[in-house]
Amino acid sequence: MSKVQDLENRKILIMNDNQYEKIYQDLGFEPVNDITNLTMGRTVASIIESYIYSKGITKDLFKTIGKKSNADWLKDSNTTSKYLMKVDGGRCFNNRPLEITDSCEPNTFRFIDVDFSGAYSVPQTKIPYPIGNPIILDYPLSELKSSQPNYMTLREFLKQFRDELVPGLWVARVSLKEGYKLKHRQDIFMSWFPGNIKKYKSDTDNQSDSDNYNIDDMGYSKILTNEINLAILNHDLLEWIENVASRNQRKELMDNLLIVTAIIYPKSFQVDTVEELKEKYKDYEGNNSCEIIFDKGKVRKINELVEPYYWLGLPYGDDFINKMKELRSQYDKGTSLNSLYKLNINTAYGDIVSRFFNIGNVVLGNNITAMTRTAMWCLEKCFYGYQSITDGCIINLDTLPCEVPGNRLTGENTVTPHRYYSKQINWVKDKVSVSEMLNNKDGKIETWLKETLISTFPNISCLEYYDIEIKSIADKVIFHGNANYSMDNVIHVKEVKKRGETIEDYYGGDFVGYHHGCAYNDMEDIDTELTQPKKEIKYDDPVYKMRSYKREVEEYDWDNYDDYDIELFKKDKKINLHKLFLNNLANNPNQVKRLEPMTLFKILKPKDVKRRQKSIGQTNRTIGEQIDVPRLPLEISINQFPYKYRKQYEQFKKEHEKLKEDYGQGFEMYFINNDGTLNYELAIRTIDKAISKDAMSFKKWIEKIPKLSTEKSQHPHLDQKRELEANLDFSYTWDDDDI
Repeated sequence: MSKVQDLENRKILIMNDNQYEKIYQDLGFEPVNDITNLTMGRTVASIIESYIYSKGITKDLFKTIGKKSNADWLKDSNTTSKYLMKVDGGRCFNNRPLEITDSCEPNTFRFIDVDFSGAYSVPQTKIPYPIGNPIILDYPLSELKSSQPNYMTLREFLKQFRDELVPGLWVARVSLKEGYKLKHRQDIFMSWFPGNIKKYKSDTDNQSDSDNYNIDDMGYSKILTNEINLAILNHDLLEWIENVASRNQRKELMDNLLIVTAIIYPKSFQVDTVEELKEKYKDYEGNNSCEIIFDKGKVRKINELVEPYYWLGLPYGDDFINKMKELRSQYDKGTSLNSLYKLNINTAYGDIVSRFFNIGNVVLGNNITAMTRTAMWCLEKCFYGYQSITDGCIINLDTLPCEVPGNRLTGENTVTPHRYYSKQINWVKDKVSVSEMLNNKDGKIETWLKETLISTFPNISCLEYYDIEIKSIADKVIFHGNANYSMDNVIHVKEVKKRGETIEDYYGGDFVGYHHGCAYNDMEDIDTELTQPKKEIKYDDPVYKMRSYKREVEEYDWDNYDDYDIELFKKDKKINLHKLFLNNLANNPNQVKRLEPMTLFKILKPKDVKRRQKSIGQTNRTIGEQIDVPRLPLEISINQFPYKYRKQYEQFKKEHEKLKEDYGQGFEMYFINNDGTLNYELAIRTIDKAISKDAMSFKKWIEKIPKLSTEKSQHPHLDQKRELEANLDFSYTWDDDDI
């Protein structure tokens, strides 16, 4: 880097400091740390700290009474409270896993991509930031099977603690009784299966551990229909149990969910002012004790912890988040301060859930994500959405559920509807009309969507908080996995607004669909009538989204390759992997052409070095270097299916991954046509049916299907991938999830 560039960087840093000085002035308090730091996370965390201290909370007091809700403190616990350290993420779930592609009459735009506006900022405006010492319900952990915790059921927990529960300021980890399987299936509670918690380390620990690189063995999370393990329970999910679950399902959960651990800011210990909070902790007196009792060959150890549990709720939403939103609105979109305020608001959530900042709070963090997951479940089920991806999903105006008098959508009859539609209520509307939607709804589809959502689940209070916004409308969609999709013949809202139009303008040629049969069927019997649209349609750019897949990749001319330098056969133009992959699936799902290997670039990160230390150590690669990674895209996503049990999911995944390792493809090998193409549709339907029939091994399941070949076969392009690996100075293989 030249000296001139160094000077430019210094100028940029100074200007950035000036911007943040302006932000502090607008917010109305002074910085207590450096105005800016090396990361956005640390910079915004300092702003939140400054806000807390501006209310009269001292650093010493906050450090003393705020630490027990921080993940960095909880991770070192030797009780079940260590399970509170993790903040669960958003809902990523394929509600219609057998759907590959769908389309409607041209220019009728039946597919709508809807989102909750400000999904994670909205809960932050509704929940106060708690300052104080929370009550932690936990149990000692023992490796002795004879000494296991005697957990309370959810019913017992509520009987003792319900009056102390403040919405948004308590959270629990719940599991089913050991060995118990749900009789009434569910798909809202996300189970967590931790890794080796003893390995968890903080940033401070890692500074002196060159071999660690901060790799936490966090295990994995998965929604299972008939098991629940260490799932988050909060106010919103409790409302779901008490108001949305079927009667039998509610009883089953109340009596079979166990409270493994909980953290609570008790209602009766809330104070109203900072001065009162200080006095409560200053004057509090208590003595901790320990008692050992020998009783008929048994020893009981009783620890008594006597502490104050007073807390104060700061109006964080109004004073900080809403103030930031208000200040952002004062600057035009596209300006530096408008963009910077948006970045600060988005970063605030990340800081709240982080264990690396003392403002991190697992109670607040888990309530933010649990509230949004609950709202997303309701949105998905109310409108029979395809894939839920954190804060939104695509819905089809021609497959909207409609409650029948005397019946309702419940937490049981909305699970895996593609498997059980023959037993479902007739929910699908007899007639779907956009003009009908807009009647007396302020002329906006979003208004109709929100009112319909609230009327369907009237007792889920958080639905009132969220506004629904439409991102795009389209005539054609493609789906893959849990979060990969495309929209074609599409109109984007941001482009519509630029043209001075509204989404409703595109529904002049109203399309009416008449549906017959039971809910959630294949909708094959549809009569349509179509009038001309109001205006000439000009489509926007199609949408192609594949999470964790790089977009731009390099292709090679394999037809002419003949043992020369592989770089000479690299095609001139990069291709869009997302577009290629999704269109390849949708063109003919019964005869999918197998894609040839390609390469994409990746920055070598510390976690990569940690995972492959031995193989990378044999090369000259270093952290931060750009590398070319061979990729052989595979069609089956083993995670997209709704599994019943942990053992079932892990066995299916183990078998699939083992085949990929040995043959370059997984379960795909069982569904190869005579012409070498893949019958993808048959594959996903067969896998899903095996899961629904309680198969615990897919390999054993398909042995019972005479029409399918169980002969193992290599991916037709695996040798080409190996050729790439050999010629790219790259001697180790990357998993699909790494790309």
